[in-house]
Formats: sequence, structure tokens, C-alpha cells
Amino acid sequence: MPSVTTEGGEKPSNKFDEQIQKWEVSHWQASFNKIFPANGFFPGCVINAVSVREGGIDHSKDFKLEPDFKRPNNKIKLGANNEKATYQINWFVQQENKQAVKELLDRGARVDGLSDVDESPLTFALKMLSALFPRSRDELFFRWVIERPEIYKVVNIATQKNKLLPIIQAVETGIPWVVERLIKLGAKPDKKGMSDNVTALRVSISLLGAP
Repeated sequence: MPSVTTEGGEKPSNKFDEQIQKWEVSHWQASFNKIFPANGFFPGCVINAVSVREGGIDHSKDFKLEPDFKRPNNKIKLGANNEKATYQINWFVQQENKQAVKELLDRGARVDGLSDVDESPLTFALKMLSALFPRSRDELFFRWVIERPEIYKVVNIATQKNKLLPIIQAVETGIPWVVERLIKLGAKPDKKGMSDNVTALRVSISLLGAP
């Protein structure tokens, strides 16, 4: 955890958001009544139930979504109960829908919009390039999003829970120019991310087979 890491002489952090993430708070809130059942409350004590987003894409609903070209920066809800909030361009990059993404960008869609778990179009553009979990390996989406002037706002933002960090995702593509371009856009090579809280250098060494 960033809060207790001292590797490299770093001081432990006392920042709340570096010790406790938003998704963790939501899960704890949702589990409150399981740990403290309502029949054990004092008379008159009422605790409102808190729901937490579980699961992922609703295949019967989400894949039918059509792009709203009149509102290129429109937010959408995903999941059976609309649990996940994101921007439509994030969703269509994730689905590798070239036609929709190109049209949305041409109509002014921004690429710095984050989902409720801090995913951006860059997150998905890099994910499809990963050499570790290969998908299409299509560079086109990455080339599109990095040309947008606002892209610098998200190059150092990690997703919640899995802590996907763009510079580390870039290293995992195994494509040198992708890494170089992100650094030129302001990505910080010493920033830690991913579930094991590592730097891009550490991931690079691991990919080379070093201990």
C-alpha cells in the first residue's frame, strides 16, 4: 500500500485517499448491515441501506447502446441497474467501435472524462495494446486520443481498485514509441500503480525476466 511503502526512502503517507480508496468505502458501507444487523439496533435507530455496484456489463442492454452524436460528451449508465456511470466515448473505445469513436471525436468529444472508477479513453486504448493480455493490438484508438489537447489531464490518473496507470500500461504494450509519447505528454515514470504498487521501471525489469 502507498501508505506504508518505504522503498527507496519514501515516507509513509498520511493522506486519506492514499490509504483508503472510494470503492473500499462504498463496500464497507454496503456491508454495514451484514456486520451489524438491524435487529440489534437501539429503538428508533435507522441506518439507510447503501447499495454498491457489483458485476459488470449487461450484455442484453449495454451492447445495444447507440452513440449520441448531438451530445458528444454525454454520460451513460451501464449495468443491469445502471450502476456504472461513464462517458459514451469511453464505452465506445472500450468496445473498439472505430466509426462511433471517430465521429464523436470529430464532433468535439473530450478524452479527459472519467468514469466513476476513473477510467478514461486512454485506459482502454492502452488496454487493447497490452502484450500481456492481447486483444486487437489496434494502435488507431491510442493515436486518436493522444492527439487531443486535453489528454495531458489523464496521463497520470490511475483507475480505482486495479490501479491501472497509463505509463505502466504503456510499458506492458512492449511498444517503445507508445511509452515515449506518454512521457512527452507528462506521464511520470516514477509514479506507482497497479495492484502491487510498482513503478514503470519495475514492470520493465520484470518483463525482461530479471528477478
